[in-house]
Amino acid sequence: MELNFGIMGTTGVERQIAATKEQALAEVRGIAIDVGRSVVEKLTGTAPDAARVSAAVDTPLAAQAR
Repeated sequence: MELNFGIMGTTGVERQIAATKEQALAEVRGIAIDVGRSVVEKLTGTAPDAARVSAAVDTPLAAQAR
């Protein structure tokens, strides 16, 4: 990802940083869900419920955001 701040003011830079951070966290969430699903399936031999895996990832992420 290329960051080009050019003549952007501080507020614009802060918005760009926040947007980049939000995108990165969304990608981490997806990776965590995929890994969690794979681990549970390897250990149990059955694919877990997608909603339960998402909730298991979202709970600590929500707590961390506070």
